[in-house]
Amino acid sequence: MEDTQLTISILEPSVCKGDYIDRIKQAKSVLCFTGSGISADSGLQTFRDAKGIWSNFNPLTLATKNGYLRNPEKAWKFYQERKKEYDCAEPNLAHNILAEMEKYYDKFIIATQNIDGLHQKAGNRNVVELHGNYNKYKCLKEDKPIKLEDNINNGIPRCECGSMIRPDVVFFNEKLDEKKFRKVYDFIYKGVDLCFIIGTKGIVAPANEIPIMTHYKGAFTIDINPEKSLFNDKLVDLRLKGKASEVLNEIWKQIE
Repeated sequence: MEDTQLTISILEPSVCKGDYIDRIKQAKSVLCFTGSGISADSGLQTFRDAKGIWSNFNPLTLATKNGYLRNPEKAWKFYQERKKEYDCAEPNLAHNILAEMEKYYDKFIIATQNIDGLHQKAGNRNVVELHGNYNKYKCLKEDKPIKLEDNINNGIPRCECGSMIRPDVVFFNEKLDEKKFRKVYDFIYKGVDLCFIIGTKGIVAPANEIPIMTHYKGAFTIDINPEKSLFNDKLVDLRLKGKASEVLNEIWKQIE
């Protein structure tokens, strides 16, 4: 496994030529596993970095069901502030390149931990939002989907059953949607040639099992992050250190 640092937006020749680029070019089935780092160049905060969202807010009070029940007004305000940020955000170069990749490869899927919707804004169609979407809502008690108007400024809305409404995102200690996870698993099971890990440290389970599964199905795995992720060196074939937009841009120049 090679660890290569991106400097002045130029990849080392050993990375740009030969086997690595050939593997990227020749892949037929590609999975991209993305986290909040891919949206940093769109002006959105990451969650777990030193200056990330959870460095200023306690996730136990805002991103758990019990926390939401104890502090509903505070939690609702927190998610509505995130909604305003996400509504204003635009896809960056990294998102746009992944949209081009979907056209290039025979089979392509994005399994994202992000809730910002920027992959879809960029034009990707085969996106599995493992942790939900900021723009969707559901009943806190019954988990059924609820449609709401865009402007929600009069307190926490209520379901017809009387329960509070919550964002349709995965809180801490909640299970992922089995249908979503099954869709990603089925894609992997049919065979993956190439896996990109982009903008995530690989902390959150069970989503972090996805690149591990692709490795055991024989995928060539490339980790793109400003800092080394927690994925074991035995599971990663190549690490490219740098911003997602810069690294992907240099790779894509070699492919087009």
